[in-house]
Amino acid sequence: MRELLPEIRHLYQRGLIDEAAIGDYSDCVDEMFWYRESDQDICKKSVNTIQTLKHWAMFEDNKEGSAAKADLDKLLKEMKREANSAGKKIKIGRNDPCFCGSGKKYKLCCMNKPKTELDMVESEQERIKYLKKYPELTAQKQEGRIYLDDFYDAESIEIDKLLYLGLRKRPHFPGLSNWQEDDNRRKRLYLWNAFLKFREKAEREGIKTFEEYDAKYFIHYQCHEWFGVLLELLKKNKDSDKCKEVRNMQQSMLK
Repeated sequence: MRELLPEIRHLYQRGLIDEAAIGDYSDCVDEMFWYRESDQDICKKSVNTIQTLKHWAMFEDNKEGSAAKADLDKLLKEMKREANSAGKKIKIGRNDPCFCGSGKKYKLCCMNKPKTELDMVESEQERIKYLKKYPELTAQKQEGRIYLDDFYDAESIEIDKLLYLGLRKRPHFPGLSNWQEDDNRRKRLYLWNAFLKFREKAEREGIKTFEEYDAKYFIHYQCHEWFGVLLELLKKNKDSDKCKEVRNMQQSMLK
């Protein structure tokens, strides 16, 4: 399955996949590494089309569309509830599995780690929420499932996880003040930390081009994509020194 990722990526880039129906490329990768053999049975189950479609507004007897309106009202209430709880922290117990995916208990892993600049914009507990869909990492292998660490080393997974947290689309609630500014700051910090780890890894392993890195370690995002996003965010924040570092690295990797 992993060998198909470049072809799948190419189809997305050409606009031949309906993202509204299938999801974006990141969704595709997430599902691939959550794959279980038992999931194949889903395709064999019969589907009652009438039962499945009868709740659609176009099939309702009520021409006023009351059912559709009820669904919309429910959706709006859920969005409002999520917006109100967006700033609340998610609790994680001392004995719960650590959110970083190490397989250790939280108290034996990240609980006592020193605070970083990332913790200033997003706590460890909040990061759990946005890593729920990230492909599972666990010391307890399950038969019939494939894992990221079957194909990638821990360092490249850590870099990809930072990119995932920085670039993964999150719900936008216009009613929240300074949402865009806070979101840009969060993205900038995640991508900058990913850049530092990427540069260290590339220099240590003698990787000279983006293509060489992607061939070995590409999971969710290609190098030229996130480098471009990081540069734009640094320009907006007028971080000229960091911009210069990223641009120099980009130019050297594109030669």
